[in-house]
Amino acid sequence: MVHKFGDIASEQMKNLGYDTAVKAWSAVWLWKGIVGDNLASVSRADRVRGQVLYVSVKNSSWAHHLSLMKKQFIDKINSTLGEGVLTDIKFSVLRYSQEPSYKEGLSRWDGESDEDKGVSDVELSDDVIDRIRETASVIPDGRLRTLFEKTQLADRKRKERVARRSGSTCQICGVPLEDSNLCPVCANNPAP
Repeated sequence: MVHKFGDIASEQMKNLGYDTAVKAWSAVWLWKGIVGDNLASVSRADRVRGQVLYVSVKNSSWAHHLSLMKKQFIDKINSTLGEGVLTDIKFSVLRYSQEPSYKEGLSRWDGESDEDKGVSDVELSDDVIDRIRETASVIPDGRLRTLFEKTQLADRKRKERVARRSGSTCQICGVPLEDSNLCPVCANNPAP
């Protein structure tokens, strides 16, 4: 039976307790669609902490103008993502000229080499690479598909490197480990 990647990822996020945080951070990605092109040209959603969305704005006049529309934005975001995802929006002029931290992180990831990840000496078989690419092929968005492939390849190389160095694996799921006998997932969800 074939499952959609989005369904699998959503279920795993929920199982790990990350679904609320992912929903809240979705407000950052949805900001332009929520406020429209004109307001998005003078504002930028930067981050979420708890249930508060932090938005950088071009100047104090825009901060005031947008704060008058705050309830409308919160209602629109919550109707899209689910009730109670956000409770407040904070507008600030201070960070507008800076690149948001999540974009800095993505650009670092895009340019990160295998040496930076410590896995340059690990060679994966063509079969493993083909399976990863086949799994990723169902993702329609090209950038997301590429990021997924990079993540899976780096993770597989890391696991191979750890397995070669230590030879230790999780007692439950078999994931290679460096310094324990249970991986974090199995340690948090003991087998029945």
